[in-house]
Order: sequence, then structure tokens, then C-alpha cells
Amino acid sequence: MKNKLYNILMGDDVVESINENITALVEMIPEIEPMMGFIHNHPHHHLDVWGHTLLALSLSPDDFIIRIAILLHDIGKPFT
Repeated sequence: MKNKLYNILMGDDVVESINENITALVEMIPEIEPMMGFIHNHPHHHLDVWGHTLLALSLSPDDFIIRIAILLHDIGKPFT
């Protein structure tokens, strides 16, 4: 699992890599799926939680630790 997750997050275009491997990613981390379409109720967020996460990932450096932190930083929002 770690190698697959690493490969997804460290792809040349991280968002494209995630989109191409979304089924595998959701199988590894099922809590990601509720982020998709979950609206932030905050004036500083114009995207849903998943879109916000993908945007942050698209701007991240090529560092696995930073990317996994970004991927998971809002994972609890749909559950609170």
C-alpha cells in the first residue's frame, strides 16, 4: 500500500495522478470519498473540501510528507 500511495502522491502532476488512481486511493483511504462534494461553510473557501485539497496539492513541493499531510488535513470535516 505504501508504495502505491507514494507513487500516486509523487507523480509528475499530482492531481492528474490522483484522478487517474482515484479508485485505488479511495480503497486505501475510504474516508477521502466523503470529502468529494462536501461544501465548506466558510467565506474563505470557494471549493468543496476535495477541490480545496486538490488545489493545495497542486501547489505543493515534491515532498511525500507534505503531500500526505495536505491530503489528510481536512479528512475529518465531513464527519464533524
